[in-house]
Amino acid sequence: MLLFAAALWLSWRHAPDWLSRHMGDAASFTSLFQGSIRFNSYVGVAGAAALHGSAGATVAAVALALMVPAANLLCVMAFIGAGTLGEGGLLRSLKALTRNPLVLACLAGTALNLSGIGLPGWSGDAISLLGRAALPLGLVAVGVALRPRVLVSSGSVAWLASLLKLLAMPALVVVLCRWFGLEGVARDVAILFAALPTATSAYILARQLGGNAELMAALITAQTLLAMLTLPLWLAN
Repeated sequence: MLLFAAALWLSWRHAPDWLSRHMGDAASFTSLFQGSIRFNSYVGVAGAAALHGSAGATVAAVALALMVPAANLLCVMAFIGAGTLGEGGLLRSLKALTRNPLVLACLAGTALNLSGIGLPGWSGDAISLLGRAALPLGLVAVGVALRPRVLVSSGSVAWLASLLKLLAMPALVVVLCRWFGLEGVARDVAILFAALPTATSAYILARQLGGNAELMAALITAQTLLAMLTLPLWLAN
């Protein structure tokens, strides 16, 4: 994620004209950035559990705790750097980051875990019921968010982001897994999360922070549909 974030930013700032046209203006670039960096955590947890059961879900939870705050911070920094926020934008972006429920949940869960406090025993059944309901509801929300009509007017940015997110990033992670000797469940989850389509929540951030929300909707739609083809290919690697 850090490598892709740096490459995208440097490319947009210093790219030749022909490439800059495909990356769009400041608002469109933030959508390209989110579409190349963020990932759909609902699909990731569902896929990890389907592949490896509770072991896969556990590794996915560890990945989420690390990746969700990092992804949101990188994306907010991209909005700030691109200048889409206007006056008072830094404060507004920080407020949006501190109100992000995924970031707050990861930080709270990590704090409870590392402190040894944990959750009270009586809450286990209730939270388990909420957890079982959250995943299918999240997947329903993914389907509702699809907007095939906006793909027609999205231009080349949507397809560039899809190429980077669904092909280039998982290819890099496959190489890194071999380099570091990662195997088994950890390897599968790493490749899965690299190959996931972008997050539906990216649309909300685009609206809040001055991005191109319609383009973001097109990216979400294109990547979610294309991932039905690319995800099985990467997981069979």
